[in-house]
Amino acid sequence: MKVIFITIIFVVFFTGLLKYRQIESKAIRRFVPFLAYTFVVELLAHLQLVSINGRNHWWYNIFTVTEFLFLGFIFYHELNS
Repeated sequence: MKVIFITIIFVVFFTGLLKYRQIESKAIRRFVPFLAYTFVVELLAHLQLVSINGRNHWWYNIFTVTEFLFLGFIFYHELNS
């Protein structure tokens, strides 16, 4: 449940940044749909609609790690631009 709540906060925060500050970064623009996609997959894994033999930790770990790698890419890109 914490993951869902934190994901919603991130989506709202970054959507607000895009709308009100009009950030021109392609990395941040791509992050919001990616985060929404990750949220859907994590929700499916949490509801055990996506699982392998009743275990969903494999899906959850892949998409969570990918999400944080993309976050790292955004901050690296923003710091070096």
